[in-house]
Amino acid sequence: MKRPFAAIGFTAFTVMLLLAFCERTALAYFVIFLCAVTGVLSLFKKRSRQAMTLPVCMLTAVTACLLFLNFSLDKEHAQGFTGENISVEAVVAEAPYMNDYSGYYCVLKLTAIENEEVRGRMRISFSPSADNIDLEALSIGDKVSFTAVTYLPGKAAKSMQRYFTSEKIHLGAYGIKNLTVYPSQQKSIAFYFHSLRAYITRTLRYAFADGTAGLLVGMLTGDKSCLDKELYDAFKSTGAAHLMAVSGLHLTLWVFSLGSLIPDTGRASRLKYILLIIAVIFIMLLAGMSPSVSRAGFMALVLLSGKLSGRRSDSLNSLGIAVTVMLICNPMCVMSVSFLLSFTATLGIITLGTRYIKKSEKLHNRLSAPMPVKKLLKYCTDIFFISISVTVFTFPVVIYAFGGISTVSAWVNILISPFVAPLLILTGVFVLIANPVFIAVPVAAIIKGLSGYIIFIIASFSRLANAFLSFEKENIFLFIAAIMLITALSLVILGDKLKYKSLTAALLCTLSLVLILH
Repeated sequence: MKRPFAAIGFTAFTVMLLLAFCERTALAYFVIFLCAVTGVLSLFKKRSRQAMTLPVCMLTAVTACLLFLNFSLDKEHAQGFTGENISVEAVVAEAPYMNDYSGYYCVLKLTAIENEEVRGRMRISFSPSADNIDLEALSIGDKVSFTAVTYLPGKAAKSMQRYFTSEKIHLGAYGIKNLTVYPSQQKSIAFYFHSLRAYITRTLRYAFADGTAGLLVGMLTGDKSCLDKELYDAFKSTGAAHLMAVSGLHLTLWVFSLGSLIPDTGRASRLKYILLIIAVIFIMLLAGMSPSVSRAGFMALVLLSGKLSGRRSDSLNSLGIAVTVMLICNPMCVMSVSFLLSFTATLGIITLGTRYIKKSEKLHNRLSAPMPVKKLLKYCTDIFFISISVTVFTFPVVIYAFGGISTVSAWVNILISPFVAPLLILTGVFVLIANPVFIAVPVAAIIKGLSGYIIFIIASFSRLANAFLSFEKENIFLFIAAIMLITALSLVILGDKLKYKSLTAALLCTLSLVLILH
């Protein structure tokens, strides 16, 4: 097998996604039977035995089905305990947090309900005053016991159902009574990283205005709760919400910045990759091991481990390893929109984006222009083609999750991308040196300027008439035109025998602008 982990990871992802969306245990049993028969029959063919691709994929599919069945049994068992005055024993998995729209929440890892062992998680909603809950008394790792009214969560909206499923939250509870907290004697590492995230949030919210602070907190920790709804909607409608989901972009910027400080020769080279591995793990924990940062982090760890051992890594194989590890840890992460976007976007960049860039480099080399002009043109085309590749591969997920698609994401990314790296680095520096005022003040001034520019661009583009196109009947022809545009653009860039490429490319760019301003 040329790319064994890619085959394993993508097979597991496809099967788990199918089962998670259908939510039918009968389908899982059918897939197990089908894969078992196919796997056995494939062993009778010599070519199949030599390649081993089909048997391995069938075994992977069966394993994915077993993981789904295990999740379904845990969910069914936990959801059997609904009603009033249900006794619960659990461990605090996430510290209490405030939702601006509906109140206070806390996520617990279940240990027992009605004195019966239960696996899964529960989200409790409460009012600190009415339920006599001291927020400071609840910290990650503490054991709690209480009685409450339990119910099946996520019935109101599909987005909430996806969230609860992806987080393995089987039950909700309110009306907390007789709450007893047993503080953990030994705090977990999650507790300390939560405290660090809280410190970063306090520091930035104290130093900057709400809009700027929300952007900075989101970029550093992935926490979007500090950003007001109107501005966050503007980020989503312009396709720039990825700035506040710590993922491959953020990891790449941090790793590249840290790596440039250490020479890549001799013994220092080995030390460099060890430090970068530690840095990646630190960033993953700081972001709360969210699906997007986990995918990017595991891929980075595979790449850096290969560098450390002197082996060459493969991007598709690395993505397959990351997906496999994540599915083993949490099979239902496939229901997370952030994971789906991160996975499909990365796949688009690896497969289509890299081909776009390689082909465009040939055109750049033929241009007779000054070097600064060539570099600027290369930067713009690289960002544009990467954005197009991401748009193509994330198209189904965006339509499913948000009901439409951004038409300005490529242009927005071209305008803001050069300023993301310095803003991210300077924000990290500001958090570290917030106390020496004479140093922090000029850094804060630069941060305000950069973040103000990014927010201005996002807000301006979001006000365009068709910045975000809803997937409705009246817009169906615009979606068809956009798909034709991307297909034609791919033919221009990737086709070797197509004539008049420059003219066709100019016409396509014009058509793109017409679609945006229509």
